[in-house]
Amino acid sequence: LMCHKKRKKDPPHKRTFIDLYNSKLAALASAAKPSNKNVVHGYGIVAERALRRGEEVLDPAAKFVSLPPKSSAIMAGNVIQCQDGGGGFFLLRDDTNGRAAPSFYLNEARDTCQPNVEWLIDRRGRESACLYWHIIRDIAKSEELLIVYDPDDR
Repeated sequence: LMCHKKRKKDPPHKRTFIDLYNSKLAALASAAKPSNKNVVHGYGIVAERALRRGEEVLDPAAKFVSLPPKSSAIMAGNVIQCQDGGGGFFLLRDDTNGRAAPSFYLNEARDTCQPNVEWLIDRRGRESACLYWHIIRDIAKSEELLIVYDPDDR
């Protein structure tokens, strides 16, 4: 019989980028996940737990780029342009590998649907930013998260 010592957790400053990225994805997954059940159309994002007004949920898979992506990506809805005056874009879907950030699945609040989420951009200098979902009203577990794609349409 062999005994294995439990490995101590590395201190936060020694964790790898992948470990940090995976922990951020896990935090997002505990808050909300893509689903095709009880959504406005197709796939959407559904709350895994109650989300409270004012809460901010990071989407670590949304990739910030400072240069404009190909126009085909913009036309396909795979990109959002930062509207905070700082420039830049977030890539929500990469057609080369078929992977999508969870933000790609946020459906638009239409007709009688009321938005309960808005995008929030956290700038990390000129060449970096993070995309958060800012909860603008309480969301019950299993409720779909809805956003307004173009704030000027409100």
